[in-house]
Order: sequence, then C-alpha cells, then structure tokens
Amino acid sequence: MDHAARNYGVIYAGLRLAIIFELLRRPWRDLNVRRAVANCFRDGLKISRLRDATLEESKAILHEPAAEGRPFP
Repeated sequence: MDHAARNYGVIYAGLRLAIIFELLRRPWRDLNVRRAVANCFRDGLKISRLRDATLEESKAILHEPAAEGRPFP
C-alpha cells in the first residue's frame, strides 16, 4: 500500500506542476486535483483488496482437493 500511495503522490505532484505551469486550466484547481487523486486512490485500494480476497479464495479452492488426497475435477 505504501508503494501505491507514493505513486499517487507522484501523480498529484505532476498535476500540481501542470497547474502551476498552466498546462492544466480551469476547472482544474488545487482542490479539484486533490479530490480526484484521493478518489482514485481510494477506489484503487478497494479494487486491490477485492482482488486479493478473490485470489486467496481461488487458491484455497484449488488446493482443497489436493489437501484431501482426491484428484482435481
């Protein structure tokens, strides 16, 4: 999660520089950029957690037949 947070920090910094150098114009302002990046980060965390849970469940299902000594269907 720290790695992802740093990546979003770099995105935010880039967007702030784009505003300062007037590459991004209105409606993009500091607050809009901060909100947009924060929303993307939160959504990314939700998807990441969902994917992790799904992956763990899939692995458990896959390993279940082997643990019981029966062949995989």
